[in-house]
Amino acid sequence: ATRKAARAKGARKAGSRAKSARKAAPKKGAVAAVSAPSAALPIARTTQTLPSVVAGRSSEVGIVTHYYPHVEAAVVAVGPGELRAGDTVHFRGHTTDFYQTLDRLEYDHKPIEVAKPGQQVGVHVSQRVREGDIVKLIA
Repeated sequence: ATRKAARAKGARKAGSRAKSARKAAPKKGAVAAVSAPSAALPIARTTQTLPSVVAGRSSEVGIVTHYYPHVEAAVVAVGPGELRAGDTVHFRGHTTDFYQTLDRLEYDHKPIEVAKPGQQVGVHVSQRVREGDIVKLIA
């Protein structure tokens, strides 16, 4: 009976820890302190826009049909237009959005200079792409 009575009054067992104190609620009418953003931290600009993109001079030239992550390569089915080594392209999809200059094109594991409509060519990509991503040629 003594144990139950001691626990009911709020006594603790020997060696047990006290409950942590809760934060005090702010008083009514008190204004919460708001910290101003630090002027020393510059705002990072992560978007890169090319002049031809701003002018709207891009044309859809293909679609990604496969991605090989272990070699960072994509297969692009060339549609209307041509792709050349050295062209700047825009990969655009649901979670993909980046620009890249094509340094090399391959058809049947052989390097080529120009990819014509109807060909499926391999290109090295700097970021992950997904099936169905659109490839636009930047003029």
